[in-house]
Amino acid sequence: MAGRRRPDLLAAVVEAIERRGVEVHQRFTTGPDDAEAFGRAVSANDYAVVVAAGGDGTINGLVNGLMQATHPVPPLALVPLGTANVLAAEIGLSGAAEDIAATIARGIRRAVYPGRANGRYFLLMAGTGFDAWVVNHTRSWLKRLIGKGAYVAEALWQAARYGYPAFAVEVDGHPFTAHTVIACKSRRYGGPHIMAPAADLTARSLEVCLLTARGPLAQARYGLALAFGRLSTRPDVTIVRGTTVRVSCPTATPVQCDGDVTCTVPLDITVSDKPLWMLVPG
Repeated sequence: MAGRRRPDLLAAVVEAIERRGVEVHQRFTTGPDDAEAFGRAVSANDYAVVVAAGGDGTINGLVNGLMQATHPVPPLALVPLGTANVLAAEIGLSGAAEDIAATIARGIRRAVYPGRANGRYFLLMAGTGFDAWVVNHTRSWLKRLIGKGAYVAEALWQAARYGYPAFAVEVDGHPFTAHTVIACKSRRYGGPHIMAPAADLTARSLEVCLLTARGPLAQARYGLALAFGRLSTRPDVTIVRGTTVRVSCPTATPVQCDGDVTCTVPLDITVSDKPLWMLVPG
């Protein structure tokens, strides 16, 4: 396990698991690379399940370690303790300790196929443009203070300051132009909000969302459409299915994977041929 947020929930989950006769070993992260290092080291010969207890960033680190391991690894389960908990929402995992414990103890094994952006694996999305710019500038202390509201506040602050560069995009060799590009493995974005209705963690493909409008008013319209579940129906949003995405831009703009900035454009995104096993609610 990794993460320290909401220790009351974590303690309740551990207690509920142990009541089911399952032995629990906890390891806490002390830095951003700890979850990835543990994921590379953990073996299916030693553990039946590995649990990421934290936010989407902690999960992403553990996923990257598990995908890099050269030995058999146990299936991944979640204790959602983060700001948005997008992956938990995507698999239908509630925040109740008993439900979480039941999924860890007897959840359904499901093979999922992560994406990979400039070598970094992701289970939710990878993108560049205004959303990555906001993620890059949102301060950690503000996230701790007001949670997801920190992203909204930063988006309002940055909307008139961002330069809105145009990206040249290729999806399986087909050319497009957009001001924001988000390659999705998950239907959801920023919590429960649906961005890519046809995205599927179990599919060996991506749903690539291309937002073609620019400027503060366009970002406000996109934000409202996302909140009301209508982003995919907007005429200035195109969603393309593919397995290979290339993004270029004259400036080295940030790229976010699963809510954390990991690299800059130019960007190459693919889908892993190697599955990761997850435990989802039964």
